[in-house]
Amino acid sequence: MLNKGMIKQEEYRRAFKEPLNLISPEISFRAPHFCDLVLSKISPQERQNISSIRTTLDFELQKDVEVLLRNSVQSLKKWEVSNAAAVIMDNRSGEILCLVGSANFFDSYHSGQVSAVTSLRQPGSALKPFTYALALEQGMTPATLILDTEIRIRGKEVDYVPRNYDGKFHGPTRLRDALACSYNVSAVKVLARIGVESLLHRLQRLGFASLNQGADYYGLGLTLGGGEVTLLELARAYGALVRSGVFKKEKLFL
Repeated sequence: MLNKGMIKQEEYRRAFKEPLNLISPEISFRAPHFCDLVLSKISPQERQNISSIRTTLDFELQKDVEVLLRNSVQSLKKWEVSNAAAVIMDNRSGEILCLVGSANFFDSYHSGQVSAVTSLRQPGSALKPFTYALALEQGMTPATLILDTEIRIRGKEVDYVPRNYDGKFHGPTRLRDALACSYNVSAVKVLARIGVESLLHRLQRLGFASLNQGADYYGLGLTLGGGEVTLLELARAYGALVRSGVFKKEKLFL
């Protein structure tokens, strides 16, 4: 500009002495845990020959859920909730429309880069519906009565005595009510009738590959979340419930 006469010598000297403020370009980093899952399905050799990948991700939905999770975690801080994850699947096609593995990918303190969608966690009462579904297959009905009373199961070292969340027993309880109220004692008694091995086999057929130990390892506590599974496995299995028992593997690619 000086050589072309567009600025004067003094302006040139002032500009030359002005410190440079470098600004890093904004990098678009979208749906990182979803992308990690996609890449895990493609071998390094295949990646070399692929210029683009069409996936099932609904990015507008993804953005909405990311915001929802961040806001939810923020509002639940007083209860010491520090992280959350979500996966949304189309029940008809099995397509994964949204996958958020953590509330904040860059939160290293709470392991934000670890996807809670594919990490092992105890599912708690989330396996109870499968216990009751199998019980219905084996001849029980929603009106079948279960005695929701104390049960003591002998163990090698200590006895196992399941308790309900409200600390009470509820006596004769219909299956439909036991499931609706998520009574632990009733679920354990139902599982004792149908057999741990039967439930474990059914869960494995529904895609719970993480439940890879024998029935004796899990025992009756299996129906209360005594094993570790992933959120993705849960979403896949619940999809089968919606489809009246038809199992369908999740879909990532179009």
